[in-house]
Amino acid sequence: MKQRYITTIFLLLFLFSIQYQQAQENLLSNFESYSKLPREVLFVHLNKSVYIKGENIGFSAYVLDKASKKTSQATSNLYCKILDKKNHIVKQQLLKVDNGVASGLFEIDSLFTSGEYKILAFTNWMRNFSEKNHFEQSITIIDPEKTQEIITKKVDLKIDAQFLPESGQAVVGFENVFGVIIKNNFGFGLPNVTGDIIDSQNNIVSNFKTNQFGIGQFILRPQKNVRYSAQYSINNKLYKTPIEYIKVTGQTMRLQNLREKIGLTISNSEASLIDKSKKYYLTIHNGDSIKSLDINFADQNQVLKIIPKNDLYQGINIITLFNSSENPILERLFFNFSNLEFLPIKKVENEKEGDSLSITLTFDKNEQKLIDNLSVSVLPYKTISYGNHENIISSTYLRPYVNGYIENSYYYFKDVNSRKHYDLDNLLLTQGWSSYSWNAISTKSPNYLFDFEKGITYTASINSNKSPVYFQYPTKVHDSETFFLKETEKVFSKDLFFPFEKEKLSFSQIEKNGKFKKPALFLQFKPSIIPKASFKEGFLLGNKKSTIFNSEIIPNISFDGIGKLQELDEVVLLKRRTNQRIEKIKNRSFGKVDFFTSDDQKKYPFLSAYISQNGYNVSEVEGVFSISSYRPGEPPPVIYFNGTLLTNYNMLYRMSVRNIDYVEINKAGIGSGPASRGGGVIKIFTKPFAGRANSTEVATSFNIPLTFKANKRYYAPKYYSFKGDFFKSYGVIDWHPNVTVDNLGKAKFKILDTGLSQIKLFIEGLVDSEKMVSETIELKID
Repeated sequence: MKQRYITTIFLLLFLFSIQYQQAQENLLSNFESYSKLPREVLFVHLNKSVYIKGENIGFSAYVLDKASKKTSQATSNLYCKILDKKNHIVKQQLLKVDNGVASGLFEIDSLFTSGEYKILAFTNWMRNFSEKNHFEQSITIIDPEKTQEIITKKVDLKIDAQFLPESGQAVVGFENVFGVIIKNNFGFGLPNVTGDIIDSQNNIVSNFKTNQFGIGQFILRPQKNVRYSAQYSINNKLYKTPIEYIKVTGQTMRLQNLREKIGLTISNSEASLIDKSKKYYLTIHNGDSIKSLDINFADQNQVLKIIPKNDLYQGINIITLFNSSENPILERLFFNFSNLEFLPIKKVENEKEGDSLSITLTFDKNEQKLIDNLSVSVLPYKTISYGNHENIISSTYLRPYVNGYIENSYYYFKDVNSRKHYDLDNLLLTQGWSSYSWNAISTKSPNYLFDFEKGITYTASINSNKSPVYFQYPTKVHDSETFFLKETEKVFSKDLFFPFEKEKLSFSQIEKNGKFKKPALFLQFKPSIIPKASFKEGFLLGNKKSTIFNSEIIPNISFDGIGKLQELDEVVLLKRRTNQRIEKIKNRSFGKVDFFTSDDQKKYPFLSAYISQNGYNVSEVEGVFSISSYRPGEPPPVIYFNGTLLTNYNMLYRMSVRNIDYVEINKAGIGSGPASRGGGVIKIFTKPFAGRANSTEVATSFNIPLTFKANKRYYAPKYYSFKGDFFKSYGVIDWHPNVTVDNLGKAKFKILDTGLSQIKLFIEGLVDSEKMVSETIELKID
């Protein structure tokens, strides 16, 4: 009988071991499926967080691959919105992302009034995931015609105090670490709060003190059938909060930071041999990769695992304990700073240059020229208008992985030292479960519903195909293009199309005799609207100084002229851009380049006359265009029309030069490859549709439902003075969204010379595609 009992026990343990292994493999497989789709993460650097109506919200956006932390090359479309307190869209725009970076500007116009708003930014791809990969930030806008004085808002203090056991639960009989977080009505931590932990007999068994963010911790070994409370005083008022999440049976986990290693102590209260034989396993993941460790209590109540930090992931590590049924029991977040480096600024210099101040930042940088971009906000030294809670590092390495919000998350990544390590670990101790839901990982992998977007795709359907050649006129960033269709084809399309605001898309149909005529087309665009953002709403911290608005009218404040100034800048720059374009085209050519003006229309009635005067025999007879060389035995040239190699030249028959932008004649065929056949190359490029005489007779224009926001010059308004402490140091000086670093590691930019003796620079960005820069510099003016 005894032998049968022992055999049964061993058989059950064997079967249990098989089930345990299968459960572990299932979980790892589920995680692999869940993390298979790559993620993007987004940081937006706002020039500040408090604005006066009439100013501009300047911002730079950095789209990064979540796993590698390098700039994302997969997305070119970025959606940005401003929402009011009721989540109504006030303004929105589409921005073009180049090499992971975009910059934009919102004008604070008549659509805004005094109050709190939210900036929301995301890519289409981010809509596939539940994690916090997008960007949100609270901003304050002040209407000076309605707000004369900003005063501190006095409200009744409401306390949100939480006492949370490490890893999610505490167990009787073991030393448990509890995290403390005490906040006010607005979500900001209350600093330097001291308190005691008392038992049901009012005996003090532990104590705590919060740091500058209202976060602390204490150690407690709870006893069975004893209740515990936290007792603390704020503004001479005594508070008492019960300590919860203490269990008589179960598991708990404690993490200790041991310099080059971490120690994980996992405790199990269960005492029977069968229960202690249950197997557990520990996973460590960072959202992209996962590792697994077996945990076997055998005949002991505690298991200690020592893990070198080199075996952990850089940045966040999500440590979870599972039972054999794939159920997560405990979870702890740990941030690994080992081998994690950010690019510091070595030197800052300033020099007066006329009415401006030139600033030079020096970095340690590789010699090769890679992608880099810095955004710089320059504000008065004592400003309180810059209340952004994140920087590029915290937004990339921390925010996407935690469920809660973090006050001044940038603090943990500036001047990193052992104190910052301790404070960040204390913060993570209070965060509980990560933003990765194990239920979602086990049951539903993200669906591929939304694509990476690169520009706009248009599809043209043809109602009549009497001629198979269609000509698209050039736009701001696209050359003209010719589509050659087979007789049976009724559709043509274009990807990677980047139209900008107020642009239209125009087409002509080219007949066999080369004449242009209006086409009969139907166009569809994708995307055609800015999509809805269905991200889970979270709590957003605003500027730390809570304010109320005393509505009084200030008669002498005017913002007239801002729009006119912008228009003047565009007009002044237009001619300069045109000259730069001509020079750029001529410099890259191996032959002769002629741009056609209105005078050329009188000189050359048709394109054939111009080509004849440049060394070729041209014949135009009954709709046939033919060309040959003056030199006997030399092959004819090849001809490209808007980048397309022509196999039949009849479309050039009696073509007016009024349609021509420029012609490049390369008689030697240098740089044109074997296609020239030794007879040289002629490249013909047509003019944009807009502004050409009688163009409406030969072209059809289409409105584009969704276009990219064009970059505009940032306008820095004059300094405004208001009553109250809030605005004594307020006023924007300058905003630089795109500062590059040269091969010597120097970044240079100019700001307005305001006469201030001391300013503050808020610098965010990337150097060499992946080296993150986040600095706040107090600069004395020489």
